[in-house]
Amino acid sequence: MGKNRFASVETVRLDLSEGDWIEVKDELSYGERQTLMAVGVRRTGLTEGAREVEIDWSVINVADMAMWITDWSFTDEAGARVPVSEDSIRALSLDAANEVNEALKAHKARAEGNVTTADGSPEQTLK
Repeated sequence: MGKNRFASVETVRLDLSEGDWIEVKDELSYGERQTLMAVGVRRTGLTEGAREVEIDWSVINVADMAMWITDWSFTDEAGARVPVSEDSIRALSLDAANEVNEALKAHKARAEGNVTTADGSPEQTLK
């Protein structure tokens, strides 16, 4: 039997401040990465034989969070759970979005083996 060549379907729960958490994919599949590479990018023309593109970072950043996050503990003013969606991600406060992005950034670095220790040496990862 050969090696499993498919992306993991496992998730990881990342703790945030004040008892909140996000649940994220262990890794993205090839297709998910391809989708993220194309979202928010629009070809605008050619200049001297080189393609010109326009990048909408607001679309890319929201799509990235939506692709990685599978669940969270976030609730609305009435205490009802709010499902993860691009609309709910856009509605986050700036502080909340920054905290989620920082946790997600650290998770991606660990998942890709790009984590370093305080002295700059590579951190040992389980993958």
